[in-house]
Amino acid sequence: MKIHLALYDPSHLTAEGAYWSWHSPKLDIKLLNQLYYEVAALHRPEDTNQLSNATLLGGFASIGGDFVFVYRFGNGGYDSFGRPGRFVMVVAGFRLDQTGPCDLREIVSGSDFSKVIADAQELCPVPEPSDLEFDLNLRSLREDPLLVSEVLREKRLSLPGPTAPSRENVLSTAAGICMRLPGRNWQCRFQIEGEIGTAEIEYTDSPSKILLTDSE
Repeated sequence: MKIHLALYDPSHLTAEGAYWSWHSPKLDIKLLNQLYYEVAALHRPEDTNQLSNATLLGGFASIGGDFVFVYRFGNGGYDSFGRPGRFVMVVAGFRLDQTGPCDLREIVSGSDFSKVIADAQELCPVPEPSDLEFDLNLRSLREDPLLVSEVLREKRLSLPGPTAPSRENVLSTAAGICMRLPGRNWQCRFQIEGEIGTAEIEYTDSPSKILLTDSE
């Protein structure tokens, strides 16, 4: 699978007038903006300086294009003026037709995301990685057909829930469900601490913009 990277950093305005510090040329900036403003920004943490490097907070989404996006918020420490409250969002995209259900947790907790987030706490702007595109083989998943059916029927699913009581491996379970949803409009937001976490899946079979509600 070919993975394409991008970084959103609101403390670094580029010469093009965007907050995408760098991104693979295969990721259209309009689609990246849609990902941030219509999906990720709606559940951005209020105080990212409280995030530990071990916390996995972010989501993944298909928003009508040909790409699946995986994103993670990170503690950016201080901006270039020494002000606290900086955050970054590191993104990986891959083409939807490249794979079946796969373990997206391997991207979220992998070394590429972890290095960018660690760099953000020391450097502003974050240096561009040597490779914005690389190959990655992800572990295949077997989705739960009952949970997929529940999402198709109810258009949303919370994990863990009555039909999925385990709080372990929530992210892998959510990935297996989402990657089996028909169409190209679904999203999942998650917060994982170690093997314990929660996830919210939302799905629409309409090509219109996804509208999210606060899960709290």
